[in-house]
Amino acid sequence: MIVLGWVLGGLLLAGAALLPGRLAASRRRTLAAARASAEAAYQRLGFAVETATAGSGALARARERWHTAGALLADASSAEQCAVAERCAREGLAALS
Repeated sequence: MIVLGWVLGGLLLAGAALLPGRLAASRRRTLAAARASAEAAYQRLGFAVETATAGSGALARARERWHTAGALLADASSAEQCAVAERCAREGLAALS
């Protein structure tokens, strides 16, 4: 019975040691997905701004969002920051619609 307790304790300890690595990998995947989504929106906005024929007010707002989204993306180090950059890019796209 004592041996079983030691074995189970060792397995529990080994599992707990692996948990931080799994959490870090999950955070990296989440950040990579958020960054890819934000960069896609940023690229779409850039294309829309460069090829826009909208009025000057809408184009100016969209261009401002494009620059802001780019700056936010450059500094983003979390999925939440990437989401803010993506939202900014989508606002720019909406201004041109």
